Amino acid sequence: MTTHRIPDLKIKASGENGLIEGYGAVFNNRDFVGDICLPGCFTDSLEQHKGAGTMPAMLFSHDQARPIGKWTDMYEDEYGLVVKGRLTLDVPAAKDAFHLAADDALALSIGFSTVQAHYDQNRQANLLEEVDLREVSMVSMAANSQAKITSVKTL
Repeated sequence: MTTHRIPDLKIKASGENGLIEGYGAVFNNRDFVGDICLPGCFTDSLEQHKGAGTMPAMLFSHDQARPIGKWTDMYEDEYGLVVKGRLTLDVPAAKDAFHLAADDALALSIGFSTVQAHYDQNRQANLLEEVDLREVSMVSMAANSQAKITSVKTL
């Protein structure tokens, strides 16, 4: 079993309200539904979004009817999928999410379609080699317990 240190939550003072950062997914960590994201699994999807001038959606609890802002940057580092975005605080659900995130009461979770994966009998997990990333949500209970919000910027 691989153990990673989860980045600490940081509440920062800033002139810009509603900025949020975190890890939408963490690599090599078996989530509650039996998936393990492998390094590089988001690369092609992020490149397609970049080429199209789009980003995966920012939703509240995977609800397509509840967008709460927009992601402004996403990339992979050695730990997982880094996400940075801005909550639209005029939207009531976004304002709620902002306050809950600042109180460390929310996590992050991804919505995707599997492009390429295989089942690893030893790890009893579906190893995700490539996914089509559709959205990253702020949720109360994430499937990947290490997918955390690492920074909430407030006035």
